[in-house]
Amino acid sequence: MKSFLLKLRWPLALVSILILGACGGSSLTSGYTTMAISGTISGLNYDGLVLLDNGTDAIAPAASATTFTFPTEVKVGSTYNITVKTQPSHETCTIASPTDTVGRTTTISVAVVCAQNTYTVGGTVSNLTTDGLVLTNGTDYLSVSSGATSFTMGTAVADLATYGVTVWNNPTGQSCTVTNGTGRINGAAVSDVVVTCI
Repeated sequence: MKSFLLKLRWPLALVSILILGACGGSSLTSGYTTMAISGTISGLNYDGLVLLDNGTDAIAPAASATTFTFPTEVKVGSTYNITVKTQPSHETCTIASPTDTVGRTTTISVAVVCAQNTYTVGGTVSNLTTDGLVLTNGTDYLSVSSGATSFTMGTAVADLATYGVTVWNNPTGQSCTVTNGTGRINGAAVSDVVVTCI
């Protein structure tokens, strides 16, 4: 009986090792235990962008960057959530599919798309008593009705781009002039163009 028990020790020990390895041994676990969260960036032309993962892990891609990788990996089975903490100068960036659960894959790629900000151009109108006034800013044309006291051109202008509002057509029986009609967009809408009719 004693010799029989001694013969059983080695097979039992081997089975125990295999069971322990299957339950908790990392060498026998397929896939990854943590994953790096990375992605692509398009349209980033200025500095200032700061991305966050799960509200704490931060990264600040430089202007012209086309990829990013967060420094802290995320555990498999947990959730990542990428947000924009700070927008870059003159642009707005959005994130496609910013949140998901980390699975056992080799890469996690998130797309960040940045686009130039745009702003409206407009101002005041005085003494317009008839119809027919048409203002233009490049290829953007705007008809202004009799009695109007303000206007806003229909097409927004990209940040840092120049604008130039002029009179394309005068109203019937009047002559209108534009003052302060040219300039460069600088992070805000333009509302100080002045149109005066006599």
